[in-house]
Amino acid sequence: MTTSFLPSDKSIWFSWMSQYSHPIICNLLELKVFEVIHQKQPINIVDLSKLVSVHPAPLSECLLYCRGEQLNLVSCNENLEYFLTQTAESFLLESSEHYWGHMFT
Repeated sequence: MTTSFLPSDKSIWFSWMSQYSHPIICNLLELKVFEVIHQKQPINIVDLSKLVSVHPAPLSECLLYCRGEQLNLVSCNENLEYFLTQTAESFLLESSEHYWGHMFT
């Protein structure tokens, strides 16, 4: 059966992708990626990867996921430099009084 109207699959997509959120955030917290971005923002992927000693390709993929609508933890400007969103600054920096990192690690 074909239909001319198909509802958005956003909630299905988010549910399926949510299985990746926890391990990605755990790894980025362990590597102090959010802390480094906060200290150096905006920062490009090459410089960031050197500072956290991770190859740029997998780090870029993790940050791409964090840029998505579901998490919205980092943003990227037109020069492909990363910076933290208010959500990440509020909940994923160890210096924040609302730090949630201990819940992930």
